Amino acid sequence: MSTWRRKAIEYLPEHREIVDRARTPMAMWIELHLRFEDAVEDGDQHMVKRFLRYADWCMSEEAGRLPSETSTATACAFYEHLPQRRDTGRSFAAGSHISSLRTLFRSSATT
Repeated sequence: MSTWRRKAIEYLPEHREIVDRARTPMAMWIELHLRFEDAVEDGDQHMVKRFLRYADWCMSEEAGRLPSETSTATACAFYEHLPQRRDTGRSFAAGSHISSLRTLFRSSATT
């Protein structure tokens, strides 16, 4: 089992079906982002924090040499969409990768 898949199951065990079904990290993050939005809308801060912790792990050297397929998928299918909603911005404010994603957010805000 790949490390990105094993860690996803560790952080988000209730979404194992999505993780198991995904052929790539990008496919997984596209589906997980929808579940993240559900958690935000439901006010489930515990779940929101677990999504953010997993995303942080995906963007870290602990997940492997950067950039990687996993970090790119996380940036493009998850982090890139956070500034599009005000309610997710508040949840993300505590994340550890804000400064490293500043360029990504800036380009997303201008399109």
